[in-house]
Amino acid sequence: MTEIWLNNCTFLQFMGLAVSAILIGINKAALPGIGTLPVILLTLLFPAHLSTGLQLIMLCTADVMAVACYRRNANWRLVLRLLPCALCGIGLGTLTLEFITDEVLRLAISVIILFMTALHFIRKYWLNPEKVPDHPAFIF
Repeated sequence: MTEIWLNNCTFLQFMGLAVSAILIGINKAALPGIGTLPVILLTLLFPAHLSTGLQLIMLCTADVMAVACYRRNANWRLVLRLLPCALCGIGLGTLTLEFITDEVLRLAISVIILFMTALHFIRKYWLNPEKVPDHPAFIF
């Protein structure tokens, strides 16, 4: 399967993968605000289902590398506490992808990006940071 997919990739798609991998690395290490750029780039270059899978692989690889680099300083209780929710999210996402088309997924990605951008600007410019709840009950 991989051979078939790699033979059909264009140079632009390979470059998009490389740029996305670099942006994900920068996002994890230094600039968390650029995390949506790889999502947009991969969604423009690939079918929505494939771009989602590629993004997940890159993010999981970046997380594994970060854990390997910072394993001595990691808060393992926190990692183990977050792991079940992360695995459930991956499982639910996989099931969801089985039932929706590429067009619906592309629309969903667009709506989520627009919503998250609007939420960012609302929190940054209209809400007072002291009034944003930070209690653990507001995580979900």
